[in-house]
Amino acid sequence: MKKLILSILCLPIFGFAQCISGDCYNGQGTMILSNEDVYVGEYKYGKKYGQGTYIWASGTIYAGEWKDGEEHGQGTCIWSSGEKYVGEYKYGQIYGQGTYTWPSGNKYIGEWKDGLMNGQGTYTWSSGTIYTGEWKDGKKHGKGTKTDASGSVYKGLWDNNVLTQTEDLPHNEEKMIDYITYFEEEEVTDEVFVIVEDMPRFQGCADDQCTQIEIMKYIAKNTNYPPIAKENNITGRVFVSFVVDKTGKVTQVKVLRGVDKYIDAEAVRVVQSMPRFKPGKQKGKTVSVQYNVPINFKLGAPTEEK
Repeated sequence: MKKLILSILCLPIFGFAQCISGDCYNGQGTMILSNEDVYVGEYKYGKKYGQGTYIWASGTIYAGEWKDGEEHGQGTCIWSSGEKYVGEYKYGQIYGQGTYTWPSGNKYIGEWKDGLMNGQGTYTWSSGTIYTGEWKDGKKHGKGTKTDASGSVYKGLWDNNVLTQTEDLPHNEEKMIDYITYFEEEEVTDEVFVIVEDMPRFQGCADDQCTQIEIMKYIAKNTNYPPIAKENNITGRVFVSFVVDKTGKVTQVKVLRGVDKYIDAEAVRVVQSMPRFKPGKQKGKTVSVQYNVPINFKLGAPTEEK
C-alpha cells in the first residue's frame, strides 16, 4: 500500500540556499534557492550587489543592477505573464525613466514612482489611441493630449483619467457631462502587482504570514491525487499562478510549469476553489496581486499493510 504525501510551497520561500559556483559573498557567484530560484551575478557582503540576473522558478527573469539585495539602477524584467519593463529601479521598485509593455500590445514610456506611472509619459494603446502628458499614481492627471485612432485630438487638464478642462469643451453643463463621460470609456490596463503595501489576506488572517500558511493548509486539505496519476506513479511539482483581483476573487489561474495533464488539472482546480480573499492595497487603493504556488505531488515508498 502506497503512502500519499502532498507538500505545498507558497512563494516567497525563505530557507536553504546553495552557492554552486564562484564566490557568493564577495565576488561573482551562482546561487540556487530552496524554491528553485536562481541568481547569477555579483555579491557584496553576502548580498546581491552590482550586475546580476535573477530567474524565478515561475519563469520571470530580471537582469540588471542590484544594491543591498534589491533591484536598483538600470534593469530589464520579463514576467512569465508576458509583460516586460526596461528602465530604472530604486530599491526593488520601478522608479525613474522606463518602458513597460503589456501582452495586449499597450505600451507606456515615461516616468515612474513606486511602481506606478508618475510624471511625464506617453501611453499607446494597441488600438492606436495615444495619450501624452502628466500622470499621477497610474492615472492621467494634469496637462495632457489624447489622440484617438480616428485622429481626433483632445487637449486639456485631466483628473483621475477624466478630461475636465479644455478650450474646446462646450460651456453648456449637460453637454459637458456627456463629453467627459466619453473619456471614461478607455482606461489604462489594470496593473497586476507582485508585492504591495497591504498584501491580500486569506479569510480569518490579519497578516501575510498567516495568509501563506492558510493557503498551504487549504490546498493540502482539498487536493485529491488523481487516481490515474497515482496508478502510473506520476509525480512532480506543478507551478501555478493566480491573481487575487480587486474584489478578492481568485482569477487568472494557470499552470506555469506542469507535470501531467491530470495532475496539472487538479492543481488548477484546487487553486480555483479557494474562497475570496480580502483584496490587497497599494497607496490606499485596492489592486490586483499575483501569487505563484508550487505544489509537489509525491508518492511515498510502499508501506506494510496491517
